[in-house]
Amino acid sequence: MKRAFVLLTLASSLVGCATDRDATGRPESGSGVATGAAVQPVSAQDASFAREACQAGATEVEIGKLAARNTSDREVRALARKISEDHADADKELGKLFARKGVPPESELSPNFQRSLDHLASLTGGQFDQAFKQHVIEDYERAIASFEQQAQHGTDPDLRAFAQSHLPHLREHLAAAQRLQVDPNRRDKPEPTAADVLANPAVRIR
Repeated sequence: MKRAFVLLTLASSLVGCATDRDATGRPESGSGVATGAAVQPVSAQDASFAREACQAGATEVEIGKLAARNTSDREVRALARKISEDHADADKELGKLFARKGVPPESELSPNFQRSLDHLASLTGGQFDQAFKQHVIEDYERAIASFEQQAQHGTDPDLRAFAQSHLPHLREHLAAAQRLQVDPNRRDKPEPTAADVLANPAVRIR
């Protein structure tokens, strides 16, 4: 059930890297790309970076939603929310670049990102916290290396600037994850449902 929910909500996140396109793949009006403007093609390497950044961003937005439900740790929730918000902003920027550069829109997550979401969706409490911390550290170390490569050697100036502008956020989030103090043995009480609140007004949903 949780995996189905992740797949359902992920569809709206992934479209963020292509929100500036209509059903035919053409830029929509008001997207920031002038009507009739020529597409600015990019190299295969630059397109690969853009797609990977899109996939990673969509994943982090969904993980932020998972953290709001699967843990009560305030620091974990705060970091997950900050990561989700920053990636949502970057996703909007990347969506415009997808349209301008003619990069094919993403429709679903690659298996490695989907596995990460499935794993985190199955955990709660301290186990979620530990897995979240490990995920952020490992994925952000890879992302920083990819963004540094793009910032230094990318051939498309817009994607190179995108990588340069978002590197500080990636480094900030990695450092914050490394500082997290988590207890894998901590157990959270189940979140009360709406029915619980109706049955007992003293109960409050966190």
